[in-house]
Amino acid sequence: DASVEDVDRVFRPDGGAMWQLYNTYLKDSLDCGNGGCRIKLNPKTPLQPPFIDFFSRLYKASRLFYSGQEPLVRLKLTVQQFNSVKKLDFIVDGSHVAIPVGKGDVISWDLRKSQSFKVTGDFEGVEPGEPLFDESKPWALFDWLYGESSPENRRSGVFHWVPSSGQRAPIPLRNGHPKDYKIEIGSGDHLLDLPSLQLGQCRLPVVR
Repeated sequence: DASVEDVDRVFRPDGGAMWQLYNTYLKDSLDCGNGGCRIKLNPKTPLQPPFIDFFSRLYKASRLFYSGQEPLVRLKLTVQQFNSVKKLDFIVDGSHVAIPVGKGDVISWDLRKSQSFKVTGDFEGVEPGEPLFDESKPWALFDWLYGESSPENRRSGVFHWVPSSGQRAPIPLRNGHPKDYKIEIGSGDHLLDLPSLQLGQCRLPVVR
């Protein structure tokens, strides 16, 4: 896993390598904002579309990893009405956020300090506090986001979790229903689009 220092070197606003590249060579050609980067009407440099897409992914990752200048991930979670869920509880390093179905709240993950992330749920017909996720490591939040979830589509910001703990079949609840749940996730003033954060490789050439 990457260290906070690794993330800082690339993504830190104004000082990371991607922002140095943008400020030195790209700002006269790319507009970055409103959730991504787009070529300007009269760009100084005729950038290729694959590079624009790649840099837009870097930009989105930077905005996700930082709140201002601080390496702090802030996610707005809204629990969806699905599978008879009544409430989900999120525990970050012992700090507890309870979110009833249909409601939203914010959880924060400090890339410098946070070490543990836990999710439990209350479902109809089941004892409260059903364990859904529990991990202790610096990137636990992202293991939760990427590990057992899938986006409903690229625009809704709603993700569907089907915990399996490595098994082929989903883990069932005690009422016989699958132990799955859905959450809408927002980051900043945009809904989270996880597929767009998968950076991949920068394809050459960069310029036409």
